[in-house]
Amino acid sequence: MARAPGEGENHLRAWLSERDLDYGRTIHLDVVTPEYKYGVRAPGERATYAATEAPDGGLASIARDLDG
Repeated sequence: MARAPGEGENHLRAWLSERDLDYGRTIHLDVVTPEYKYGVRAPGERATYAATEAPDGGLASIARDLDG
């Protein structure tokens, strides 16, 4: 939903509130799988991610064709 503004719930606002962080504070962005999977965490937090392969380019093309 991050790529379609206005669609879906804004989970970032709740995530910031749970960690008592305000907009403008530093957070960490973890690159799990480049150009596909990312994670965010508050300073001092540790995270473990399962790396997954990005979908086949052909599948992404099919999905785009179905969308429009």
